[in-house]
Amino acid sequence: MSTEERIERFNEENAPFYLVDHGNEYSLCFLLGGTPTAAAEYGQYAFDHYAETVGKPVEENGWLTYGDGYDWECVFKEAFEDDPAFHKVYFDCESSGFFCISEDLSVLESFGSSFKSLVENREEFTRLVESAMRKSDAEKQTALRETQTDEERNMKILVGFLREQFQIGSRVQVKETENPHLKTGTEGLLKEIDDAGQFHIQLQSGAIEKLKIGVDRFSVLPPPTHELKLYMPLTADLYERNRWGDMEDEPTELTGWDLRHYEDQISAALLRERMPEEAERGIMHWYGEGDAVDQKVKSAVFTAEDRKGQLWGVVECQVAGELSPEELDTLKEYISGQASDGWGEGFEQREIKLDLGQELYVHLWNSSDRWSIRTEEECFGPKFAPGLPEMCFSVLPGSGELICIKRGESGYYRSDWSTSSREQNEELANYNNERLGVSNAQRRAMETGSMYGWQVPGADPANNMDEETMGGMNLG
Repeated sequence: MSTEERIERFNEENAPFYLVDHGNEYSLCFLLGGTPTAAAEYGQYAFDHYAETVGKPVEENGWLTYGDGYDWECVFKEAFEDDPAFHKVYFDCESSGFFCISEDLSVLESFGSSFKSLVENREEFTRLVESAMRKSDAEKQTALRETQTDEERNMKILVGFLREQFQIGSRVQVKETENPHLKTGTEGLLKEIDDAGQFHIQLQSGAIEKLKIGVDRFSVLPPPTHELKLYMPLTADLYERNRWGDMEDEPTELTGWDLRHYEDQISAALLRERMPEEAERGIMHWYGEGDAVDQKVKSAVFTAEDRKGQLWGVVECQVAGELSPEELDTLKEYISGQASDGWGEGFEQREIKLDLGQELYVHLWNSSDRWSIRTEEECFGPKFAPGLPEMCFSVLPGSGELICIKRGESGYYRSDWSTSSREQNEELANYNNERLGVSNAQRRAMETGSMYGWQVPGADPANNMDEETMGGMNLG
């Protein structure tokens, strides 16, 4: 029997499947329409049954949910992929058609007739379709997750780049924006770049607004430098002369309380200790890590300062932008090392000559558990009233917006959960505060502190215990 006769006989016996001779290859074909009206009823019952089984519509917007050419390919593979001859075929399916191709006509004749028999066995074909579609759906979900993972990875790379390029504290000027709370020319300070790449800027009013790259146009200007002081307790050994003019063998140990009388001499000695290489950046000249701390801390020098009747060792740092908590810890660790084993080790071995012939040896670091290096705020800053939570929710008195208040910060952050209804926002504030364990008195104290400062009496929850209602921020 000729090839042409074999194909003609197959097509008569196995419709709607049919074979096509391409010269050096053959294809087993089955055309589909893709819509309920255009699709042949042939075999579609099994795909519709699967859609109903998994809770999906049979068709949506005029298109079948399952049963296109790619789905038929999955079912075909499920039926024959363990067959020894399966490696002889490949597929070139489309939404509108199933096409299985091989150089071996006999393989396609065998697979085609067997597949037709499977389709016409409703119970067996329904099971086959369900098994194939479940695998296909699982593979699609895995591919989707991998795509999302790639997107998340790319976003993480982008956010990391943005955070390296734009320092917290930089000035941001709005050019064009879709944010209804901002307008062209508005300026603010960069407070955060979140994981979605949005720029959080703090306005002069204290409000925090968001700008999106690719949606809003804005420029980021370098942050101004500001002084950061880090304080450490000083101790010293004072060697005095005896009545014969000789230096005593044992020193008198002095603390910061005693050393305040020698502030000028100690400050001058610290200045003399600086090396020529430190003229521009102080001890940051020796840092050399090339990280964010290196970029932000322009200079750092040792000096001394009398605060509250005690002389402190101080490192005066010129900083561009704001240091993150991790960066501040890194800077403290570096300065601690310089105070103990580097710069400070050389300094404590050089005597400071006093007017009466005494010699003073000053220690920037000591091994006592009480030694630490702290910021000015940590040493001398205001202490918060007991019982203030880290954050709470409230409602703006004017607009009725839902806001967040953070302890120690002036102003507020607009909440993404805010609605157009003041009453609903009040309910949200109450609900979220209850989940955070924030009482009415704590909320009112937080509201007062964010507006008038954290040292006023109203910023103490204990002074708000007599009020029991929660009505949002009350400015009087």
